[in-house]
Amino acid sequence: MKAIKTIVIILLVLAGIVGILGAMGEKTFRYERSVTIAAPAQAVWGHVNSLGAMDKWSPWNEKDPAMKKSLEGEDGKPGAVAKWEGNSDVGKGEHRLDSLIDGKGVRSHLTMFTPFGEMQSNIDVDLSAASDSTKVTWGMHGENGFMSRVMGMFMDMDAMI
Repeated sequence: MKAIKTIVIILLVLAGIVGILGAMGEKTFRYERSVTIAAPAQAVWGHVNSLGAMDKWSPWNEKDPAMKKSLEGEDGKPGAVAKWEGNSDVGKGEHRLDSLIDGKGVRSHLTMFTPFGEMQSNIDVDLSAASDSTKVTWGMHGENGFMSRVMGMFMDMDAMI
């Protein structure tokens, strides 16, 4: 009986610690990367203005060349959705185009179903023209769920992107 009581107390303490970590964790997230490309904005635009164009340079393709992909709707138009299902590195998810600002930016929504459970993010790709180059800024932002707040206390989520 004493062993069961000790186990219950340990489990309650662990649950309390997880609860405190979840309450203390960041409620929202924002990750961003930028690169300057030696090409005019209109040339770069052709590489980000559709889900098919983005798929051509996606680093996820290297992680699972055999992943199953599908596209719903008219690519390059708001409402188009790319879906995929692959190995444990890429998981299962979908990417929806929300809006396109001709030659300037793309707004989209990402839903990951696996490997860490359902997670929602908004994705922005912004182009800033310079004299002979284009600065491309990719951003991902959203709200952290309870377990994401706990995991964020121990893992560098920015580095995982």
